[in-house]
Formats: sequence, C-alpha cells, structure tokens
Amino acid sequence: MIACVVQFVIFKILYPFADYFSDSYSFIKTAGRKENFNIWPVGYSKFLAAVHAVTASDFVVVAIQYIVMIVCLGMFFFTILHFYNPSKTTIRILFFFFFFNPAVFYLCNYISADPLFTALSLLWFTQLLWILHRPRKWYIWSHAILLFVLFTLRYNALYYPFISLIAFVFSALPLRHKMIGLLLPATLIVLFVGYTRREAYKMTGTYQFSVLSGWHWGNNALYMYPYISVDSRKIPAECTRLHQITAAYFRAMPEEYKNVTPLYGGFYMRYPQGPLKQYLTQYLKQKQEDEEDVKAWGRVAPVMSTYGTHLIQEHPVAYARYYLLPNTWNYFLPPLEKMAAYNLARKTFPPRVQRWFQYKSDAARVVSFKAQGRILAFFPLLFMLANLTFIAGMIWYVWTATYKREGQRETSRALALTTVFFLASMAFSVIAAPVAFRYVVFNMFILAAFSLIISDLIPWEEGEKSAAQSGEGTMT
Repeated sequence: MIACVVQFVIFKILYPFADYFSDSYSFIKTAGRKENFNIWPVGYSKFLAAVHAVTASDFVVVAIQYIVMIVCLGMFFFTILHFYNPSKTTIRILFFFFFFNPAVFYLCNYISADPLFTALSLLWFTQLLWILHRPRKWYIWSHAILLFVLFTLRYNALYYPFISLIAFVFSALPLRHKMIGLLLPATLIVLFVGYTRREAYKMTGTYQFSVLSGWHWGNNALYMYPYISVDSRKIPAECTRLHQITAAYFRAMPEEYKNVTPLYGGFYMRYPQGPLKQYLTQYLKQKQEDEEDVKAWGRVAPVMSTYGTHLIQEHPVAYARYYLLPNTWNYFLPPLEKMAAYNLARKTFPPRVQRWFQYKSDAARVVSFKAQGRILAFFPLLFMLANLTFIAGMIWYVWTATYKREGQRETSRALALTTVFFLASMAFSVIAAPVAFRYVVFNMFILAAFSLIISDLIPWEEGEKSAAQSGEGTMT
C-alpha cells in the first residue's frame, strides 16, 4: 500500500493532468448533458457526473480509478495465493507485475471507461474463482450486480455471461441457486438493453442497442473492399448512396491509404474523407439540421450495418483474409494506439475538457508527451508472450495428463475456466472491432497469472536431472 501510494504521487507529479482522447470528450459531453444514450455505454459518464457533483478535480477521478484498480488486483493476487499455492518465484513475479506496472498508471490516468472496466473485470474473474471453489449464496447477488455494472461500462462484457456459466455449472451450489445465479444477471442486462433501445429511439428515431456496432460492421467490411468485385445490383436499396460514395472513394483513393489494414484501428470510422464519414456529412447536409454527433451517428448506423453485413455475406473468404486474419495478429500483438502518446501528443486541451475540470488554462503540462509510448513499447510483446506461454502450458498440461494428479482438482477447474475465457475473449476481440492494447490489459493479467501457475507444475528439476544423467551416459 505504501509503495502504491508513493508511486502514484510520483506519477501525478510527472503527469499532473489526466489523459484524453476522442472517447474522453464524448464521455464528458454525455455527463454534462445528463443524457441516457451515447455512442458508448453511459455507465462511465454517470460515474463522471457523480464525481463532478462533489468535485471538479480530475485528480480525484484518476485517484478513484487507480484505487479501484489496485484493490481489484490485490483481491485477484491474494485469491491466486489462497487457492493455488504458487511458488515463491511466481509470487514475486506477480507481485511486481501487478503493483509496480507502469501500464496500470498510464491506463488509470485516462478519462475513459477502460480503467474501471479493466479493474472490475478482474474483480468479476476473481469472484468466478470463488464461485468455482468456495461458493456462497451471496455471490449470486454480488455477481449479478457486478456483471450489470460491467455491461454499462463497455459492451465487451457481452461474452462474460458465457464464462460465468462455466463457473456456476461446475460450482458446488445447489441447482436452484445456479439457475438464479445465471438468470438474475441476464434479467438485469435484458432490462438495460431494453432501456437503452428506448433511449436510442428517442434520440435517433430507431431502436438500436449500440450505435458503434453498425459503424464497426461498415468499417470492418471496407478493409476488404479494394480486393473484391462488388455487384451494384445486389446492394440493398437503403445502402445505394453509401455504396456510390464508397465506390467513388476507392476509385480515387489517396496513395498513402491504399494499404490500410485493421492495424490502423477504426480507420474508416475516423478518416474525414473516408466513405463512412462522407456519408454522415452528406446526411447532415440533406437534412439541413445542426445535429449532435450522437444523433447523427445513430441515425446512419443502421445503413452502415446493413451495408457492411451485406458485403461480408457476399465475400466471406475475402473478409476472413483481409480483416479477420490481420485482426487476429492484432490480438496477439496489439498496437498501443491511443496510449502511444500523452493527450495524442497535443499540447492543449479542448474547451469542453477545460470547462468540465475547471483548468486555469488549456495548456497540457507534462514531463513528456511521448515518454509513455517508449515505456509501454514492450508491453504488446509481453502480452503476446503471456498468450503463447499459456497456450503452450495448457498443451503440456493436457498432453501429460497433469490434471489427473492428486490435488489438481481446483487448479484444473480454474485452468479450464481460463481457457474458455481466453478463447471467448480472443474470438470476440477479433470479430467485433480492431484490437488495441488498452482493451486487453485485463487479459494480460489473467493469462500471465495462470501461465505462471502452470509453470509451477512442470517438474523442472526432474527434467534437468534426467538431462544431466543422459549427458553423463553419452560421455561414458
């Protein structure tokens, strides 16, 4: 605790202001207007509004995010120690990796849902381990509330209930409690989805749960567009104008953007001259309305969804080649993206940020705008290592039938749960949207921990002894 406090104080001396990117402005705007629907889930905006009701300090927001992160990491850390009896080496590695990790500080410094979502996801997974090994009736309610909160922060929690299903099925809870444990969060989530769709209809005129999903389908499909032949006669009628804009764009595509891949992230969602943004601009001119971003994005999202899914259905092989495969590589080696530079290397804050946090000026004063990119540069490689080590460890664990050893029941169940989580998380990340490092920090902690737990089960000394004896025999 002392070390964490000292590190945080030093970090905030070097970075006295919070960090921002485009999502931050959207969260702040939604909080300021007390809206119940946005491009992103509204949970984080509600959190900002609650803090702002007490204080306008960005330091308090960042401090809360960091405290929640450290508490959740601590609960996960001591749960690992409690159930799996790791070696001293594993304990030391996890201790320093969890509590002396620069990625934690940079992530928690963002005005973004990512730090809270990462922290509470760790708490969710920790609770699943307790449900799996030492279930209590009250976990049913705490798990449901936690899953609901996660769902209001980021839609990445969509696949979490499937992981929870595994934990409840293999727990020692009575069947009735298992059913309640699964149905209760599902009910809360369904109610939230219904509420969000109604709020979306009020603002955009269409019932939709996530504005971004439509934009993502359009964005993801466009990565393959330069490599396919599109039959204009099959284009859905409502997508005719968007298709015309897309075809014209790719005929006169700028040279520097001819080889855009998912490595660029949501490129076509951001690029002003891209087909999606052009369609949005033309829509606004046609309606002659000065609409807010959320309304406009929401009203064109269904067209983009229809267009993107149509292209994917017509060209599934090209979609797999030019989007799914590159994005799979992105998952294993995720780009730093927004985390590569403080405040996107901008030396000023937008007026909305300055007003919300009551900054005396718009100047961003930090020790360095690009230092965090250099410090975090090796973390994508570290994430890849955690993935590959876990995969190799699980292959060894199953191949050698280590799960049949006496006393391996709890570890085997936890590893099975982690494997399902790994596969579901990777599939969701690859299919849903381009991957970035800030999305997989949670995965990194989970996979690193259980990779080390597997390594503790490998009989290293026996292997070294056998190798040494073999060497002596050869020399003789």
